[in-house]
Amino acid sequence: MKKLCLFIVSTAFSLNSFAQLEKNTWMLGGTANLSAYKQTFTINNYYKGVSNKLNFKIAPNVGYFIADKLNLGLRTSYESLQEYFVENSPSRLHNLTLGPFARYYVLNSEKVFNILVDVSYQLGYNWWVQKPIDNTGKLNPKNTNNFTISAGPVVFLTENVAIELTLGYTYQNAITKDFSKSICKSFNTGIGFQYHF
Repeated sequence: MKKLCLFIVSTAFSLNSFAQLEKNTWMLGGTANLSAYKQTFTINNYYKGVSNKLNFKIAPNVGYFIADKLNLGLRTSYESLQEYFVENSPSRLHNLTLGPFARYYVLNSEKVFNILVDVSYQLGYNWWVQKPIDNTGKLNPKNTNNFTISAGPVVFLTENVAIELTLGYTYQNAITKDFSKSICKSFNTGIGFQYHF
């Protein structure tokens, strides 16, 4: 059994897949990320706090190879998470972002296995919906700036279809009209699916 597994793995790394990472081809797909992070925030330039969060995000993308193994494109994302700002007052954050990304595939494009490096910058908008308690409702919405860098292995199941695993870091800066601020620094893992054509 061990010999069979070793044979399958070594064959996967040696076979040619003819992956479409060449100039003038397109990529369409997306990723799903799980992240854990610490957030620091201020409210009305007075109250300061720190919270730990666990978050799930979905991010579709479309890109174009401007050179062999180098892809530029546009990515959007939507995320939602549960958090507690006030005791016994659960709030849910919704975040919608849009922005450019650049991706480079490190290894030879003819192999089944590759490694990607991905950098993105996104502008976004997030808003809180708070459970009504003592006539409280929505918290102030925020405009966000997000910077993300990630890397990981890619396996081409066919010449057009790839699955990827990534490990990344995201820095998010958000501010409201009343100057409440929050900074999120997060490490995340993701799984992605891309179609190359």
